[in-house]
Amino acid sequence: MSDPALEMLSGADFDAIAHEAAWDFSGFEKLLAAIESKCAKQASALAEQIACKAGCHHCCRRIPSILPIEWAWIRASDLETGRQTPPVEGGLRSDLHPHEALCDHLDAKGYCSIYPARPLICRTHGMLILSEDGLDHCPWNFQELEEVDEDLVFHLENLHETLLRLNLAFVRKSYPTDFARLAAVRIRFQ
Repeated sequence: MSDPALEMLSGADFDAIAHEAAWDFSGFEKLLAAIESKCAKQASALAEQIACKAGCHHCCRRIPSILPIEWAWIRASDLETGRQTPPVEGGLRSDLHPHEALCDHLDAKGYCSIYPARPLICRTHGMLILSEDGLDHCPWNFQELEEVDEDLVFHLENLHETLLRLNLAFVRKSYPTDFARLAAVRIRFQ
């Protein structure tokens, strides 16, 4: 059996689909707490090797799409804070990627306008991440790293798998009638 093709929806199109049960972010909140904990451990153990700080935006490339659970998380945060999700377009450029447009959610000073609700990729970017291509991180971080405790490193495959499972559970519970379709949906982020 082949996988269904991914469908791209705009945020407005996804918002127009009525959820049949209240959004339940309990599993997603646990994942975010685990990510924050590991980021804090990396920051504590390797503080002198982390250059990232508020306003650093050079790695903030545009993310074409996010999962429904991430979009709903951002929307729930918008409702809670009264913030408007539409991009703010700060017009910034990056020293690392000078010919690419950066994330539309950056303001003119390089601050993320949705920081508390930012997608998972933004939460882990710049930190130590192990993928099939090897160890990755922001090029300005960990420049003198010789070895690292395995427990400090994010495993990209595990993060993706966990996020996909949480997304499927979220869609199944919140949108049972549309589950088959929404299981293969991504939301245009920029």
